[in-house]
Formats: sequence, structure tokens, C-alpha cells
Amino acid sequence: MVPAADLTAGRVAVGVDWSPSTLGAAAIAADSPDGLVSDYRGWTYDDRGLGIKLARLQAEGQLLHAKAARLTRLSAAAPPEVRARLEAKIAVLDAHRTAVGIKRGKINRELAFDFARQATDYATVAGAQVIAVEDLTTLETRGHGRANNNRAAQSARRQAVAALAHTAAGVGIAVVSVPARGSSAQCPGCDEPFSRPGGYHTAWCPRCRVGGNRDHVAGVNLAKRALLGRNKTTRRRGGLPAVRVTEHAPVRRSRDKHAPTPSRPRHRRVRRSLPTVTPRLGVTPNQHVPASQASVWDTVKPAPPTVMRVAVTHVHLPRPPRKWQIV
Repeated sequence: MVPAADLTAGRVAVGVDWSPSTLGAAAIAADSPDGLVSDYRGWTYDDRGLGIKLARLQAEGQLLHAKAARLTRLSAAAPPEVRARLEAKIAVLDAHRTAVGIKRGKINRELAFDFARQATDYATVAGAQVIAVEDLTTLETRGHGRANNNRAAQSARRQAVAALAHTAAGVGIAVVSVPARGSSAQCPGCDEPFSRPGGYHTAWCPRCRVGGNRDHVAGVNLAKRALLGRNKTTRRRGGLPAVRVTEHAPVRRSRDKHAPTPSRPRHRRVRRSLPTVTPRLGVTPNQHVPASQASVWDTVKPAPPTVMRVAVTHVHLPRPPRKWQIV
């Protein structure tokens, strides 16, 4: 058993923002004697392509559902022999849609617990006591389109929150939900709207001279709201502790490093060593020689050397004349 974390004693918080491009991004804010500080360096979760796979499976499931619905409408006014064939096709489409749903459920669970483990490790290394996640029920999506809203509604965020609360509780970190409105649109320092000099994914405040990735700045805002409202949390039955009131305090940029350095993928050298084989008793082990590296030139056999035969004839050369010496 792990004792429950004390929310009022938290001095470092990690804010987790749900990103449209990946499952989530995080940033850290700390409560120092001089006020709230942050280095505005965030961490972005790498889903290893699982998000794209989920979107493809979701589109496939919707296509199967639309095709089955169309065949159902056609079978309502079809003759009996045609109706039997259509019902057989509908049964096949329903089976395929069920298989796609099962596959999506497995990927969602894998994605949720992988994200929870990485986010918990990030908070543990940074020494955080609180993880703040945005409550999407306080945010109404506007202007993103029908397809994007449907994709966001069917994502693994609910499972990710449950997995994050379960994983973080094992190391003594509390998970709270905070309001999501304006987290990625307002500056953590002056609470004014951001400018978008580089497009949707960038944020910059010319007054405070802070900014960067939109999701990372949103994580700073969420962490700030968790630290300011840690004494005013409400607990729901069967839910996470929630911060209902959004308070503002300037978060200044600090050059001190508060967040861990994210790992960067680097090229790993392949060690081509001899295979480790346990020798048998009473048998002299033979020397293991690794096989030569395969090449496209191994399939081309070299041509045998050409041997040229030269006929040699004996030629009699005249001897040089002998000089007689008279003694």
C-alpha cells in the first residue's frame, strides 16, 4: 500500500495537455520563494505511430458501419432471394467491424499505459508531487470540423487518465484535473492572448518574451492552475480531485533547469561478437567462426583464370669463339 499524496504540500507540478498531434505533452512549473517559475521546456509523448494506426482503424470501422447500414436499407425492399444474400454480406461486415473494435481496444490500452508510464517517469525525475490533467468536459470544441471532433471523442484519453492515476499512485504522485479553457491560448506570465508567428503549433508573448511549443506552454498553464488551486480541490465519488476555479499568478522564466532532459534517439552500434554457446561437458568446444557478411556479389561466381599455353622450340645458338692462350 502506498500512502495518498498530500496535495497541499506540492511545490512542483507537471501539467499534461492533450495534443491533437499526439496523445499528450507535459511541462513543469515550480513554486519558489520568489513566485512561480518554469523553464518552458516541455516533453512530448511519442506514440510510435499508434495514433495513426488508431485513426486508420477508426476510419475503417466507420466505413464498415456505413456499408452495413446501406445494405440494411436495401434489404428492406429486396426480394427474398436477394435479401438472403444481403443479410449474409451484412453478417460478414458486422464480424469485420467487431474485429476492428477489438483491435482498437487493445491498442488503446497499450497506448494509455505506455503514456502513463512515461509521464510518471518524467514527473518522478523532475521531483513533482502533482500531475495536472485538463478536464475536457469544461472545453467545447469549436471550428475543428466533424471528423476531428469525432476522432478526439474516440481517442484513448479517458483510458490514459485512468492509467496515469493508477501508475502515479504507485510512486506517491497525485493526479488532479484542472479547467482546460484558455490553457494554450493565454500567456502564463501576463494572462494575455498569445500571438501565432509560426502557425497553430507555436505561441509567443511579446510582452513577457516567453513562448515556444503550444502544447508545452499549455502544460505550464495547467501546472500553474494546479499549484494555485491545491488548497481548493473538490473530490468526486469515483473520480479524480478537481480544481474548479482558475486563478492567475505570473510565471516567470527561469534559467535553472527544473525538467529532465528528454531522451534523444541515437544511432546504436551493432556489436558483431562471437555467439555465446554453453560448451557441453566432456566435449572440446570448437572455435566459432562467424559467417561472412552477405553481399550481392556473392551470387556472382568469379570467372576462372585463363591459362595460355605457349609452344617453346629449341633454338641452337652459336657458341662464342674460344681464345687460345699460348704459354
